[in-house]
Amino acid sequence: GCSTILRQENPVSEFTYVQDENGNIIITDYTGTKANVIIPEKINGRKVIAVGEYAFSEDQQITYVDIPNTVTVIGEYAFAYCNELKKVILSEGVEILGNSAFAACSKLENIEIPKTVKEIGDKVFLDCKSLKHAYISASVKYGGNVFMYSGIESAEIEEGVDVIPMGAFCYSKIKEIVLPKSVKVVGSLAFLKCEELSSVILNQG
Repeated sequence: GCSTILRQENPVSEFTYVQDENGNIIITDYTGTKANVIIPEKINGRKVIAVGEYAFSEDQQITYVDIPNTVTVIGEYAFAYCNELKKVILSEGVEILGNSAFAACSKLENIEIPKTVKEIGDKVFLDCKSLKHAYISASVKYGGNVFMYSGIESAEIEEGVDVIPMGAFCYSKIKEIVLPKSVKVVGSLAFLKCEELSSVILNQG
């Protein structure tokens, strides 16, 4: 038979939360002191659907966070300035990453964007110095300066992307990028001050 790995969720007592008008749960704060945080799928039998604005921001303990597939929205600055955060698990189900959601997470190395994501706001990975690779998807709407000041060294742009978002890689460590032929517009300042950029490969578009 199928065995599912049980998520060892953190106790509900470590979270502060509110209910929305439909009775679903939005996490507003984390008051625990654990390094590994596994956000519950349900609290009091109600679905956890969002991590609210600033909910974990400036937490200096967390190194790992696992966000369940019930969550559709990560609020603005939700994990910003979490200086020890290394790995984030986003489950299929997440649709929106709010502005600056992971900004200035200087040790964040590992985050995969699930296929369900539709929108990535401004400066979501701003100043994420340990992030090395970016993937720009055709099915996502991007804000500005998404990877600005980050450690990104290489980026993969999916065939079908027609615009490189404004300021996407400015001041990053990007060394090479391949632009598919679907790209028609490179947003203003997308590669500003990319002093290590040695190779931009354009496929005839």
